[in-house]
Amino acid sequence: PPSGVYKNVYSVRKDYFKTGYMKMDHLLKNGHRRIGFVPNEPASGGGNENIKGIKQALYDHGMRWRDLVQPGNRPKYWDDPLFAGYEQTRELLSKHDLTALLFDTVRGTFGGLRALYELGLKCPDDISIITSLTHFGIDEMSTPALSTTISSNEEQMQTTLDIIMNPGKMISKDYILDVKLIERESVKTIDL
Repeated sequence: PPSGVYKNVYSVRKDYFKTGYMKMDHLLKNGHRRIGFVPNEPASGGGNENIKGIKQALYDHGMRWRDLVQPGNRPKYWDDPLFAGYEQTRELLSKHDLTALLFDTVRGTFGGLRALYELGLKCPDDISIITSLTHFGIDEMSTPALSTTISSNEEQMQTTLDIIMNPGKMISKDYILDVKLIERESVKTIDL
């Protein structure tokens, strides 16, 4: 979270708003309109910023927040995002005809991929998927390779080390790192 008023607390985090925006924008630019949101992580400050980004992308494409299909429950703290992704995916696909799913993280996405397999569906042929982060490279080596948003680990570590080594020279107490979209095989383009 942001560092607030604390004297010796700094914050280095990725741009969660941009992450949400880029994921939703990518799905919408590829023709998807029947989209499910799989919030496989517990609610958090970063998660709330992610949702704001998702909402803004929807609004920019002439859609509304209520157009996005969501599961009935969000995981609680200490729930496993892998199983949350699995359960939420099954719930969404049992009730709705969707073309795409937007996940919080790669771990949740793998739960979702298992649910697709059990339902006899394939990504991206039947359902396109987009997620955030990387998980030891399995997002790149999975089948299909997952489209995701990432921030630079090197930039995060360098910023953190700069704060530790030169705290008096830092201009801010809050650092938001840029993110980029990595387009891979898990999102297909559909006709509008």
